[in-house]
Order: sequence, then C-alpha cells, then structure tokens
Amino acid sequence: MEYIRIQPLYKEKNSQSTELQKVIEIAIEPVTCITPSLLLKYNPDLELNKLYGFNANILCGSKATIIIRDFVYFTLSSFENGETILSHLKIYNTKDFFRLNRIKIGRIDIENSNSLLVDCDIGQAYIGIENHHRRLENDKPKESLKNTADIRGSSIDKLCNYNELSNLNVQDSIIRRLEVQENIENILIWQYSQIENCLLSKIINSLKIKDSKVNVIRGTSELVIKQFQSCYSTISSAYNIFENNIYGSNEEVYNIIRMSYFVQKNYEKYAMFSYLISDAHFKNEKKIMTKIPLAFLKLSCGFGYRLSSAVIFSFIIIMLFSICYFSLTYFGQGNLGLKLSEDIVSVSDKFFYSIYHSIITFATLGYGDTLGIDWSTRFLSGIESLIGIYSMSIIVYTLTKKYSNF
Repeated sequence: MEYIRIQPLYKEKNSQSTELQKVIEIAIEPVTCITPSLLLKYNPDLELNKLYGFNANILCGSKATIIIRDFVYFTLSSFENGETILSHLKIYNTKDFFRLNRIKIGRIDIENSNSLLVDCDIGQAYIGIENHHRRLENDKPKESLKNTADIRGSSIDKLCNYNELSNLNVQDSIIRRLEVQENIENILIWQYSQIENCLLSKIINSLKIKDSKVNVIRGTSELVIKQFQSCYSTISSAYNIFENNIYGSNEEVYNIIRMSYFVQKNYEKYAMFSYLISDAHFKNEKKIMTKIPLAFLKLSCGFGYRLSSAVIFSFIIIMLFSICYFSLTYFGQGNLGLKLSEDIVSVSDKFFYSIYHSIITFATLGYGDTLGIDWSTRFLSGIESLIGIYSMSIIVYTLTKKYSNF
C-alpha cells in the first residue's frame, strides 16, 4: 500500500512552539493534492486558523504526482527503512519553508516557497517556472517575491530558477546542470559540492565557491556578477565571462576572465589577465629571496606575457653598455675601453663602434674583431654577455608561452 502519514501542527501567533495533532493517513493516488481543506476532510476537528503545517512520512514506489499547496510549513520524508520514488512533486505557496528528506523525485516544481532539500535524488528541479510562463502568456511584470533554495547532500540532474532568489545554498551536493535564469542576491557553493555545468545570467550580487569543483561555468551577455570569491576550489573552464560581466580586481576574478579569453583565442586579453594574476602572486609573496627574481622577471618580460617588455629591456641593456664602452674609450685615451683601428677617430665613429661591440657581446656572437683593452672593459663585456643570454632566453620563453597555447 502506498500512503502518506501526516501529523498536522498548530502554532499560535507570536509563538515559537508547535502543537502536534492527530495523525492522518492518506492513500496515494496517481495525482494527490494535499491542501489544508483536504486535511480538514480527514479530520473535521482541525482548526484551520491555527494550522501551521505538518510533518509527514511517505511510502511510494510508483510514478505518482503529488501537489502540496497553501501551508506555512511542512516536512516530507521517506520512512526510515523505505524508499520513496515520485514522478512529479509540485509545491505552491509555502509561506515559511518546506523540507524534503531522502526522497527520489523525477521532477519538482517550486512556486513561491522557500525550500530545503536534504539527501534527495532529483532529476529536474524548477523554481518559479509556472509563474514565469504565466508572465510570458499574460505579459505581466515580474513579481518582487524573493525566495531561498537550500540544497544539502543531494544529487540533482538539472536545477533552474525562473524567479528571483535571495539565497541559493549548495552544500555537499552534486548538480549536473545549474541554470541561473533570474537575479540571485547570493550564491554559495561549498563543502565539497560538484557542479558539472553552470550557466549564469542576470544579476548576481555575490557568488562564492568554497572547497568545491565546477567543471564548466558559462555566462550570457546579461550576466553581471558584482562580487566573486573562490577559495580552495577548482574551476576547470569558463566561457563568455569578461570584464563587463564580473566586477572586482582580485586573482579569482582575473582567472575567470582569463579562461574565457583563452577559449576565444584572444591572446592579448589572455596575456593581460595572466599578467595581472602573476602580479597578484608577486605582491602577496613575503620571502625576499623569492621576490627579487620575480621582480626582475616582471621588469624584463612581464612574467613572460609581454614580448614588448622583453624587447625594450634588451634594447636598454644594449644602449647602457654602449654608453659605458664609449665613455671608457673616449676618456681612456687609448688605455681604457675598446681597441680602435686607426681609421676610427671621430666621436660618432667611436660611439657607433661601441654600439656594435655591445650588440655582438649581448648576442654572444663573438666575432673577435672588437677587443677590450683593459680588464674593466672585459669584465663589462662578460656581464653583458650573461645578461644577453638571459634576455634571449626570456624572449624565447615569452614566444613559447604565446604560440604553445594559441
């Protein structure tokens, strides 16, 4: 026998305590609609003006549809040693909230209700879908109702909201497809939750992901995320979430935008946000011995994402050493600087000869046609050749970063 055992609850106004009433058993039909008037039919002694809601246990293994409406509060659970399978569950106008425990549901529709789903296995969950279709058919303005959805330890194939929500909490749950179709003030995904595919739209005031994994996160042109935070979490890939979709100047925001530009094959934007992420790491680094080489890498090539910086750095090094060679040669009067042939006598010839020596030293070509007279010039040449090796390496490193991924 398939049935639902209901224990009505009384609650006085301005009181926190509830009073249990006589248990009612109702046989489950293919379509069962549970309302206050139905409970009154089974128990004529009920006072509807005191009725707060009910606690219920259900035993059902068939493809039944249950409709629950117009209660302030209720809980619906499977029996301790039983399994409940529902084809369709519709819930309307629960003023406080409702709770479902250990129930397997093919599809659930939630209208104007705050929900708490615990240890449930659900195929499809739609929040506000009927109100949404009604608005479209009648061309009515959007209602300002904001409910909450709390999902704990549950598995859902598809979760979609068509009404605005104040809070969406996903805790220790698996959602294969999450679609945000209307504004949500706060979304919290935490405690080892897994979201396989997440589609975000409209305005989200706060999105926080903690100790969880999101495989794919996608945005639409209407998406605005005002605050984003990711802590000890993994986001494998992101699509169509750019600067105009997500606010903030932290590492998590930069990473989301970077992944979106990577998918678009936009290297300039990808490199820009990769640089910002590396710069955030650099600013947060506390160890001096680690920060010094990072500072040099930032200056010389923008952490490997700015080829122009590497070229400019190389040019500056060449010119600085050229000035040093020229100064030693010009003021050394043949005792310092570079060894000159008899046809190099003018100041301009000496300067260009110093540039030539600096270039071949920087590039470590070593033609042997230019020589340093004294040890100071030879020492400078050795230092420049080492810097040249580094500079050529960072140019190759920067080019490799670009063309290996794009």
